[in-house]
Amino acid sequence: MTRRGFAAPFVLIGVLVLLVAVGGAYYLGKSSPSPTLPQPATSTPAPLVVDPTANWKMYTNTKYGYGIKYPPRWVLMGPDQEAKTSNFTSIRESAKTYPLHDIAIQSYGPSTDKDIEQFKQLTVSWVWKDKPSQKSILVNGVEAWVKEGLMNFSDGKLYWRKYILVQGKNNLIEVSWWDSSDRSQETTFNQILSTFKFTDQKSVSESDKNAILTTVSKYIKSKGSNVDNFAILGPDYFSSGVFSVVIKDKNAGPSDPGPILVGKVNGQWVVASGYDANQCRWLREWIRESSPDEATKAYMGYTDHCK
Repeated sequence: MTRRGFAAPFVLIGVLVLLVAVGGAYYLGKSSPSPTLPQPATSTPAPLVVDPTANWKMYTNTKYGYGIKYPPRWVLMGPDQEAKTSNFTSIRESAKTYPLHDIAIQSYGPSTDKDIEQFKQLTVSWVWKDKPSQKSILVNGVEAWVKEGLMNFSDGKLYWRKYILVQGKNNLIEVSWWDSSDRSQETTFNQILSTFKFTDQKSVSESDKNAILTTVSKYIKSKGSNVDNFAILGPDYFSSGVFSVVIKDKNAGPSDPGPILVGKVNGQWVVASGYDANQCRWLREWIRESSPDEATKAYMGYTDHCK
């Protein structure tokens, strides 16, 4: 005979245990966080850099080997701007605002460290309102020297004056900037200055350098001088095949030669002294290449000696 009274409780307990297990599993499944799938890597695009000078005008001086950009509404001032061969160039916000917002650029050709120091000393006597600041800077990667501060102008007004010397391999450039006393256009000037670059930075080869210095040394000794320390400044301004050489010896006296022109004649390096045949030959070559006017010829030393 079967005892049903004892089986029923066990069945009930089993059903309860099963329900608790199923419910617990369901609860745990709902409360556990879902596994996080790896997300594909995303790269942040680099910010677009806009060149504020992209649409500006470009001035290139072919004679002194430099270029500079300026805003479209600014104007070139001074003589001989179209020929782009002048040693002086002025870039101005307006033809009617001088000296306000005027950039004057003066080219001096090959120069020595001594020349630069003399230019720096000239600024000491200028009429600064307060003591100006001075420091070395880089202009488009080229070392430069700047002096700036408040200055009185001949019109009786006070302006912010910035004076910069930029030394290239073949040319010394002087940049002078006049701004209002509150420096309202300083950002624009800095953008203009950042576009300045030398376009002719070719240097003489090592073999030619040695030959040039040997030629100059022989020439100096033939003139009775004992100095023997020279510096090649680079191609001279009126002929790419002619180099200027200066004496750097601290013992050089006033009777020692100044910058010496050296160039090749029939494959040989020679010195041009005064109005000799070598210098006249180079001058005639320069005239054929550049077709200068009579005033420029006279300035360069082309006289009846070379005709």
